[in-house]
Amino acid sequence: MLKNITILFTLLILSSASVAKSDGISYNFVRLEANQSENSDSDIDMDGLSIFGAMSVTENFFLAIGYGEHKSEKILNDRITQDIIQIGVGGHIPVHEQVDFYGVLSLVDGDVEYGQFSDSDTGNNIEVGFISKARKNIEIGGAFARISIFDESELSYSVFTNIDIIEAVSVTLRFTLGEDTEASGVGIRYNF
Repeated sequence: MLKNITILFTLLILSSASVAKSDGISYNFVRLEANQSENSDSDIDMDGLSIFGAMSVTENFFLAIGYGEHKSEKILNDRITQDIIQIGVGGHIPVHEQVDFYGVLSLVDGDVEYGQFSDSDTGNNIEVGFISKARKNIEIGGAFARISIFDESELSYSVFTNIDIIEAVSVTLRFTLGEDTEASGVGIRYNF
């Protein structure tokens, strides 16, 4: 699996070298995504929905906010429910005509419930990566992230693409590989 991710990451970087002129990379959007994840440590699958948005505040800085709710399959007649809220600030620097390096620092608030058990915590997420406008209607990217919450930290790598279906609306595809978790998402994104 790691070999496939490395090959995909290499292809993404190589394809960004032949970037076509386009309308640019947007940091003003709202994305709704259906997510599915599997934790190899606990062998628990979860799925749910998340919404994430970003809004430029200056030429190179943006605000980011997100919310996700995920539930597991039934485990001993109950489900694990996890809610995550993320609020952060990010910045981006153009490194090529249509390639940006970006970073986001977020405050993360999480709640977990299972039967009578519940826990909540506040942590942080640091994400750095790149976004490339590979074609006029296709953005591709990759990022490394570290989330620290519930007395644990996990490193992950994700690859994603946004494919325009009409001028301001894109289909999004995302795959994330963490130390103990694999996740994927399919969604829709509106650029404003």
